[in-house]
Amino acid sequence: MSTLDLKLYVDGERIMWGSIQGDEAEAEALRELVNEIMPNPVDALQKFRAGLKYPDEMTPELEFVLGWPNFKCGPYAQLFRATGAKIPPKAEAEQAFVLNWLVRLVLKHGAQWVEVAKEQVAALQEAIKNKSEGEQT
Repeated sequence: MSTLDLKLYVDGERIMWGSIQGDEAEAEALRELVNEIMPNPVDALQKFRAGLKYPDEMTPELEFVLGWPNFKCGPYAQLFRATGAKIPPKAEAEQAFVLNWLVRLVLKHGAQWVEVAKEQVAALQEAIKNKSEGEQT
C-alpha cells in the first residue's frame, strides 16, 4: 500500500489536492472519479472565475476581511505554506496571499464565507497531521 498525492493545477492555480492510501487500482479509480466530476478542469476554472464579481459597493464581509492586519494573516499563511503553497516569507506576501483567499471566499460564498474558511482550515490542518504521522512511521 502506498500514498497517492492528488494535486490538480489549472493555469498554475491549485484547485484540488489531497492524499489517499492505496494501490494502483485504487489510484486509477480515483483518476476516473476526478475525470467524471470535472472532465474539463480548464472550463471549470474559467466558469468559477467568471462567477466571481467584485461588487461596486463595499459589503460588510469584504470590509471585515480586507481589514485583516498582516500579523493576523501570518498563521494562516504558514498553514497554507505547510501544505505546499508557495508564499515568500515576507509579511506583505503572506498578507496578500491570505487576503486573496478570503476575498475569493467572500465573493463566492457571501455571508457563509466563515463556515467555508473553517472547513478549509480544518482540511489543511488534517493534511498536515496526516503528513506528520506518515513521516513518523
